[in-house]
Amino acid sequence: MSLSLVASGAWVGSASTSGTITPALPAGWAAGDLIVAVVHYKQTAASISIPAGWTDSGFAPASANAAAYAAGAGNTRTTMVYRTALAGDTAPVFTLTGGSTTNTTGNVMIGQTSAFRATSGSYRVACDPLI
Repeated sequence: MSLSLVASGAWVGSASTSGTITPALPAGWAAGDLIVAVVHYKQTAASISIPAGWTDSGFAPASANAAAYAAGAGNTRTTMVYRTALAGDTAPVFTLTGGSTTNTTGNVMIGQTSAFRATSGSYRVACDPLI
């Protein structure tokens, strides 16, 4: 079994400290594809909502290093979710809630989706949150 990248959508961002982003599904996706969404955000004590029907991979590293995010202060976090695409799927909506930010320029939250297709056999998603 192997997967190949179909496409990745454009990165989208929000400068709001409590807003939403809707990363578009990538061009060429089809029912049965593995869709992965990655959302990166800069907040202190904040969380991202996981859209219904999506599975949290458990991959959520955090960095308290201010230099890790555009020389700003505060924490950065990454959340990765996935789902098997169904006909008629729409783009996921991620909402940032809680916390505060010291970011005064640029995006507080960014996200992107990618589609992968099995080129032979089938796939099973297994994530190691210790990566």
